[in-house]
Amino acid sequence: MLEIKHASFWDEVSHLQDASIDLVCTDPPYMTYASRGAGRVKEDVEIQGVFADKDFERFAHEVFRLLKWERHIYVYTQAGKPYTLTYNGLCAAGFRYNQTLVWTKINFTKTGNYYQTYPAQTELIIFAEKTQLGEGRRKLNGRVHSNLLSEFASVPSERMVHPTQKPVGLNRFLIERSTNEGELVFDPFLGSGSSAFACRGIGRSYLGYEIEEKYLKQIAFHLGVSMKGGIIRKETQGLSGSDTKSDPIERE
Repeated sequence: MLEIKHASFWDEVSHLQDASIDLVCTDPPYMTYASRGAGRVKEDVEIQGVFADKDFERFAHEVFRLLKWERHIYVYTQAGKPYTLTYNGLCAAGFRYNQTLVWTKINFTKTGNYYQTYPAQTELIIFAEKTQLGEGRRKLNGRVHSNLLSEFASVPSERMVHPTQKPVGLNRFLIERSTNEGELVFDPFLGSGSSAFACRGIGRSYLGYEIEEKYLKQIAFHLGVSMKGGIIRKETQGLSGSDTKSDPIERE
């Protein structure tokens, strides 16, 4: 079952049970879109609910509580202060740092003063574990893969519906590596819905939150369901293999 709520993570997290989640895969609002080098940004596309410094550790403690033991977390971030705050927050909460994955974008957008610097063509993903000392660590599914993720193209700018949209294929890769069928994936900062679309047809349950209603409406439209009472629900099974390769919002 896929369930998405029009809600703030901070408002909803206290209602979630301890050790109820099998994987966290998320791209937190760690900085404004404008501060990423995009220049002046219209208010209606700017990222909402951006983290204050204290929120990185606060977030990490909450998701540590929610995750079951011997489970994984993937957090998208950016080199510099966002990476440092994310890493420190996860470690302070009790997570065991495993690796930093580097997503190398096949295509990238030149933003800001790109003639004065080297435009970033990579994005960082911190991979960490909730493990108990002396207990066995959960193995990743599939073949061995290096920390360089170079096979996933970023979503072309003309097809993006969210300023920090991630390719569905990348999220599906992470989800399938770290979960088994029947397990629950959680994304508290949903955005365009890439992590939700990634769970379709692969037997994973899903829970996500998004504070901006316009993105929820887009997700509901592409899932072919109605949003009722601020909630979207849909079965994640029943799609053919060809239908699960990409997000419909990437194909328009």
